[in-house]
Amino acid sequence: EESVEAQSLAFQYIDLGGEASPDGYQEYHNWDSLMKQIFHDTLEQNYPEVTWNVIARIDEDLSMTETEFDPEVRMRWFPMCLGRKYDPAYEPAELWVSSMGRGKYVYPVFNGLQYSGQNEVGEIWYDNNRNFYHPQVSAGVRDILDSDPSDFSYLFDVNETPETAGDTSAAPSIMKANVYVLGPLAMYVLLVTFM
Repeated sequence: EESVEAQSLAFQYIDLGGEASPDGYQEYHNWDSLMKQIFHDTLEQNYPEVTWNVIARIDEDLSMTETEFDPEVRMRWFPMCLGRKYDPAYEPAELWVSSMGRGKYVYPVFNGLQYSGQNEVGEIWYDNNRNFYHPQVSAGVRDILDSDPSDFSYLFDVNETPETAGDTSAAPSIMKANVYVLGPLAMYVLLVTFM
C-alpha cells in the first residue's frame, strides 16, 4: 500500500506537468529510502513524460538537488535532471561523481550526460576524477563515454529547453533498455517482455 502512495505521487507530478504541486507532497520527507526509490523509479519508468518543468517543480517542492543525500535517490535523480538539462543539478551532480567512487552510483550520471548529447561535460568530469575511481569504475565510465550516444538518444530529448518542456508528442511508447539508465525493475520488465 505504501508503494502505491509513492507511485501515485510520481504520477501526480507528471500529470500536473510542473504547473502545480500535488496535495500532500510533503509526505515524501517522511518516507524511508525504499519508498523514495519507488517514487524515483516511477518517474524514471515514465521518463518521456518527465519534462524539465516537472523536474523543476519536484525540486522546488522537495529540494531534491540540494538536500536529498540518499545515494539511492541521487543515482536516480541526477541522470533525469542532466537528461533534461536542468541547470541547478549540474554542480551538485559533479560534486557527487567527485565524492562517490562506486560504479553503481556514478554510471547513471555519466549515462545521463552521454545519452543526452553532453559528452564534453562527461569527459571533463571524468578527467577530473579518473584517478579517484577504482580502475574498474574508471574503465566503466570510459566505456560509457566511448559509446555511441545515438544508440540511446531517444531516451532524452536533447533539444528540450524550459520553453519547449512538456511536449511529449515525439516520446517513444516503449523505451529500449540500458542497464545504467533504466532501473532494475524496468530492466526486468523489458527482458521478460521481449525474450
